[in-house]
Order: sequence, then structure tokens, then C-alpha cells
Amino acid sequence: MILHRGLIVILIVFNISYIFSQTELQIKEVDSLNSYAFSIRRKNPSETLKKAREAISLAKKISYDNGVFLAQRNVSLGFYYVGRLDSAIIHEVNALKNFEKSNDKLNTAGSYNRLGLYYRKNDDTPKAIEYYDKALKTFTELSDSTNIGKVLNNLAVIYSLSNNYDKALKFYKRSLKLKKKRRDRLGVSKVYNNMGGIYFSREDYSLALNSFDESLKLKKELKDTIGIIKTYENIGAVHKAKNNYDEAIRNYKLSLSFIDKINNNRLKTPIYRNLSSVYQKKGDYFNTFEYFHLHTILKDSLYSLAKDKQIAKIREEYETEKKDQTISKQQLEIEKSETEKLLLISLVVFVTIILLLIIAGYFQKKKANKILNIQKDNISRINSELESVNKTKDKLFSIIAHDIRSPIISLQNMTELMDFYIQENETEQFFKTVPQVNNAAKQLNLMMENLFNWSVSQRKNIPVNKSQFEIGGLIESCIDVQQMSAGMKQIAIEKNDFAECEISADLNMMRSVFNNLISNAIKFTPHNGIIKIELQMVENNVNIIISDTGIGIDQEKIGSIFNLDENKIRKGTDGEKGAGLGLVMCKEFIERNDGKISVTSVKDEGTKFLIELPVIE
Repeated sequence: MILHRGLIVILIVFNISYIFSQTELQIKEVDSLNSYAFSIRRKNPSETLKKAREAISLAKKISYDNGVFLAQRNVSLGFYYVGRLDSAIIHEVNALKNFEKSNDKLNTAGSYNRLGLYYRKNDDTPKAIEYYDKALKTFTELSDSTNIGKVLNNLAVIYSLSNNYDKALKFYKRSLKLKKKRRDRLGVSKVYNNMGGIYFSREDYSLALNSFDESLKLKKELKDTIGIIKTYENIGAVHKAKNNYDEAIRNYKLSLSFIDKINNNRLKTPIYRNLSSVYQKKGDYFNTFEYFHLHTILKDSLYSLAKDKQIAKIREEYETEKKDQTISKQQLEIEKSETEKLLLISLVVFVTIILLLIIAGYFQKKKANKILNIQKDNISRINSELESVNKTKDKLFSIIAHDIRSPIISLQNMTELMDFYIQENETEQFFKTVPQVNNAAKQLNLMMENLFNWSVSQRKNIPVNKSQFEIGGLIESCIDVQQMSAGMKQIAIEKNDFAECEISADLNMMRSVFNNLISNAIKFTPHNGIIKIELQMVENNVNIIISDTGIGIDQEKIGSIFNLDENKIRKGTDGEKGAGLGLVMCKEFIERNDGKISVTSVKDEGTKFLIELPVIE
């Protein structure tokens, strides 16, 4: 009887000890999940969300409040880095309420600062400033000079983005004073660089150069190569704006020389582009095309490299996941061995743990198989995307090799002919050639513009910057641009009385659309033809109809004119050439602005394009 009671007491004590030890292990697991979720928030936000939710679930089971609060913060960060700002704000507000209740001032201030960032990204400037001010006040109460400097910079940035440069400079100067006091030379150099950007935006180029020079001096002392590269680039931009082209070129090339030291070709792309622009302004077209060519080649190379890295990253994550699974199994085996020693006292607890381990192993294996299938699907999807990218690149090279080279050679021949006329004093012939050269240059420019806009749109990152404007005025300006080309073929452009009608769309995209459609109508309309442009209000839409008396389109081809792969390039009535991109780009730009485009045509009678765009009510 006494032995029986002793065994019961030992079993109870063991179970209590086991429960407490398990709770401590679970707290450590919650902390580990939160630490890991926070560390990968930028490179793998989806995994951050997953681990943070696991931490919340486990922390709630063991009533570990601080673990729940930190996990809520990590969920917010995960949503922010996957681009879901509304969800990020909701979870950060929940975390903030809990930090305030627990009187955790440091994490409360951190939440204020993050909410300021989220609202700034969400274009809610007043809310962003409100939370940044709260963060600044709380960090000041804590005498946390490091975070005070960060918040001052954040306030300076948001006022700068709002074009309130005076307030932005005020906060940068406060930050500068604080960083000088802390002898934070790197921080001081960054603030000078930011102030230089403000002065540049205000077109106060003298103060901009002074600030950039101070930043450059400190970065050289600190041997901050990346900072030196960026600052030389900024100084080059200032001289470019001041039309000091030689000085701009010198600074851009200094930036390139430092890039060569660290072998980071990615940093060269904007500098090549800027050098091309500066040489163009100088009239040095050889170097203009040389650096534009370098910029294009490097950009394509970096794009391919990025895809390769993405595939490698997926494979690496897969291998890491396998290693983690191996480590987890080893840890489980160690825990099992220790548990078996303890559970010799109680057969019931021993059997329970064995059953739990078997179940856990089953689900772990099931989870591993699921992850493996997801990784395989991702690799297959990326391979498909790479195949599509290669097809697009082949099409671009084909256009550049065949369709752009020909008008360039034609333009070169005409300029050589003009030179001959000058030498032979044939003035009349010279002046007859000038309109032809001008028209050829315009066609080539439109072709290059279409090629550029289309290639950028294929990268899926061309922004749609909507604004409100009067559509009739835009169309009339496009007609003015094309009037000379129409006049050379004696083509009349007729339009009805445009009613005042405002739309919300990307102005540059719409200008490109109508320039292309009117240019196409001129190209495929014979001499003495007519082009009609009508603007009609239909319920909540404005319909723009562009029709011509041109050569029309075969019915079997009309269904493929908006498809680049099937679209065959046709010559105009005067032999004008194009790249086959205009209509493809028009359709994409119209649809990205919530509109529609359709076409009807009769062979040898003409073509009619209908564009439908929503109006502002």
C-alpha cells in the first residue's frame, strides 16, 4: 500500500515537472519562431507570415502574451513585404494596442514608426506624419538617439515627397546635428547626401554641390565605395542639370571607375544611361549610341542573371528545407532518448510520447512531400517564364536586326544625297530632299519609341500614373504632331466638334496610343485620302473613332493585328515601314487604363478603330 502511494506521488511529481519543462521548451520555441520570422522578413516574407502564425498559435496555447505581441508585429511585417498594406496596418495596430497595454514603450515606439512607414506607402501623408511624430516623442522620452535619428530621417523623407522642402531640410538638419554629436560619420555622410537631393529638387545647384561634396569627403575617409559611387553619380546629375556637360561626364566616369573596383555591373546601368543622355545633349551621337548600347546590353544581361539567381534561390531553399528536416529529425531523436529515460517511471506517459512521435513523424513526412511538390511546381513555372522571355528577346533582336536597320540605312543614304546636292550647288534638289529626311526621321523615332515602350511593358513594371485631363485636347495635340506627315500625302484629317470630356488615365500612354493610331491611318491611306476622328459620349464612356479611306485589312488577318507573334509587318502606301509593335502596344496601354479597343475593316475601302474609355462622372 505504501509502495503504491509512493509510486503515485512519484508519477504526479514527474508529470508536473514534465509539464513545466515542456512549457519552457515551448516558450523558447515561440521566441525562436519570432526571431527567425523577423530575420527573413525581407527575403522571404511568405515564410515570415507562416512562422509568425505558428508562433501566435503556440504562444496562445501557453498564455505567452509577449510572444503573441511580437508575432503580431511579424505578421504585419510579412504582409508589408508581400505588398498587402491594408493587412499590414490592421495587424500592426493590434500589436500596438497590446504593446501599449503592457507599457512596452520601446516596442510601442517601433510600432508607431512602422505605421508611419505603412501609411506613407499607402499615400496617406497626414496619418504617416501623425505616427512618425508619436514615434519621435516616445523615442525622445527613452533617450534612444539611434532611433530618434531614424525617425527624423523618415519625417524628412515624407516632407520631401510632399515637396515641402523647407520642413524636410529642417528635419535633416536636426538629424545632422544629432549624428555629429554621436560622431556617426557614416550617418552624417548620408544626411548630407539626402540634403543634396533636396537642394537639387529645389534647383539650388550650388547648395546641392556643397552638400554632395561634404558627403563625398566623409565617404572617402570611411572608404565607403558604394557611397562614393552614388555621390559621384549625384554630382554628375547636378552638372547635367546646369548644362556643365564635361563636368557631368567627368563625375559619371569617376563613378564608373569605383564600380570597376568592386566589380558590380548592376550599378553601371543608370550611369551608362545618363552618359548617353549627356552626350546626346552635347551633340556627340557616336558616344550617345555607344553608351546606350552598353546600357541595353548590360540591362539584358542583368535580367537574365536575375532569372538564373531566382531559380538557384528556389533550389537553395529546397535544399535548406531538406537540411532543416534532417536537423529536426535528429533533434526529435535526442528528445525521444531523453524522454524515454524519464518515462521509465511511468509506462503510460512513455506510451503516449511514442504515439505522439509517430503521429508527428507522419505529418512531418506529409509536410515535406507537400513542400517538395510546391518547389517542383515553382521550378516548372519559372522555366515556362524563361521560355516566354527568350521568345520576346528573339522578337526584339529580329526587329532591331531587320526593321530598324533598314530605315537607318535609308536615312543615311538621304543625308549623303543632301551632301552631294550641296557640293554640286543643286539647291532646289537639296530642299526637295529635306521633307523626306524629316518624315523618315519621324517614322524612325516613332518606331524606336514603340519599341522602347513595348519592351518596358513586357517587364511588367511600367507604372500607370493616372491623372485627370481633357481627352479632346490631347487628341488635337496628336493631330498637330501628325499634320506634316499627312500633308506630304495630301491627306485631310477631319474631326467633329469635340465635346468637353475629362478622363482619368495615364497621359503619356494615351498620347502614345493616339499618335500611333493616327500615324497608322496616314501610313495606310493613299494620297488625297481622308482620315476622320470622332468623339462620342455613350453612357459612362467616351468613344473615340478613328477611320480612314485606306487600303484596309484582309478579314483573315484582322483577328491577329493585336498579336505580336502572328502580326505580319506591312508597308504603307508610300513604302513606309514599321516594327509591328504599335497596335500591340496600343491594346496593352488601353486595357491597362480600363479601356477597350476594337477594329473593323473592308479591303480597299478603309479601316475603323473604336476606343472606349471610362469618363469621370
